[in-house]
Amino acid sequence: MNTYRVKLRGLEGSRDIVAATPGSAKYLHFLDLDGTFADFGSYLKAVESISKVDPPEQRAVDAVLRFNKVKEARGLPHVYLGQVVRIGERRGTIVGGNASMNFDVMIGGIRCNVHPGDIIFSER
Repeated sequence: MNTYRVKLRGLEGSRDIVAATPGSAKYLHFLDLDGTFADFGSYLKAVESISKVDPPEQRAVDAVLRFNKVKEARGLPHVYLGQVVRIGERRGTIVGGNASMNFDVMIGGIRCNVHPGDIIFSER
């Protein structure tokens, strides 16, 4: 099951629906509206957008998996999330990995995309 956010044209806000597919989410939303539309076809014409909503827990799991993928691809098994590192003369904290296969490092409150070759790793 997934969570889908359904937005209708001309209406403020949106509604989150738990369903197996986007199509079933639209149909369940149509049923929840209980007679607001003459038929399902009329309802479908009013749908402005539908999008899958990832729960925060899934985003966290995905972030850890992405970080581990970067570690493995770069051959750096000793690196860990939260590790304090140096980039030149600046200190930062590793907070993740990204699609460019670099590490995300917080430096002075800014999330930076840093190539591992530019990082001086400290020991744990």
